[in-house]
Amino acid sequence: MTTPGQEHRGALHGEDVRHGEAPFEGGRVRLSLRVEAATRTVLAAAWEASVEASGDAGHPLAACLESLCQNAVGMAVDV
Repeated sequence: MTTPGQEHRGALHGEDVRHGEAPFEGGRVRLSLRVEAATRTVLAAAWEASVEASGDAGHPLAACLESLCQNAVGMAVDV
């Protein structure tokens, strides 16, 4: 379930998904991108964070990750 301003919060799975994960404030954050292999275009983006790392919807990290996901869809990436 997502809250307003966190539409991309969740998980992506599959062989066409690339993940990046890092520690943050005693927790972990993870960014997932679904990439079309032929064009290297980001088709979907999602982020996850442990409770310690993300806090509530107003946490600066949540806002940053949500903005990153919104802007990533449609971009070409080097995978």
